[in-house]
Amino acid sequence: GPIKITRWSRHRQGTRVEFLCGQRALDDYAWKHEAVTRLANALTIKDRELVEAVEHLQEQAQADRRAREVLQEELLDHEALALAAQAPAYSGVKVVCQAFGDRDPEQVRRLGLRIAELGHMALLGCQGQPGRLFFARAPHVPGDMNDLLRQVCKAMGGGGGGQPHAAQGGGLPQDKVDEALDYALRQAQAMLETRLLGGKEK
Repeated sequence: GPIKITRWSRHRQGTRVEFLCGQRALDDYAWKHEAVTRLANALTIKDRELVEAVEHLQEQAQADRRAREVLQEELLDHEALALAAQAPAYSGVKVVCQAFGDRDPEQVRRLGLRIAELGHMALLGCQGQPGRLFFARAPHVPGDMNDLLRQVCKAMGGGGGGQPHAAQGGGLPQDKVDEALDYALRQAQAMLETRLLGGKEK
């Protein structure tokens, strides 16, 4: 019967070879032939054109993914501007405090950083399972976001950490995200009022 070498690789001082014999080789050919035929029919091409067609689809998928990422970043920029425009100011600092439902946490994190880049403070949360928090501030805005996050997590549950300008946490009960953000906003407001007096930092 037939012998089909399926794989080979260098191994120590020799070569390791994997192969199929007889009926096993025929069965391997049969399912691969069926797979190639079905894929070629689905793409309405000849079976010998399958590799080139799949490579083209991969290139197109990568291009589409890059274009989608650019659009997502532009949407985040617009959303950050819109949220900042509607946000109240405390001691001259706009604070965006917002909870989101079914949304990618990484998008929410980047949105918070966008808001901070605009010169504001962001206190954002995801009402997922579990709940997550994302705090960020502009460089000139006073306050330690890492310390604020730890205070909130100590009071509401969960945990996390980060840097003075940005921190994130998780593990909160889903129904505690709104309450956690309200608590964070009160703490941030008190922090800003304490550190900024008459437009000057103490």
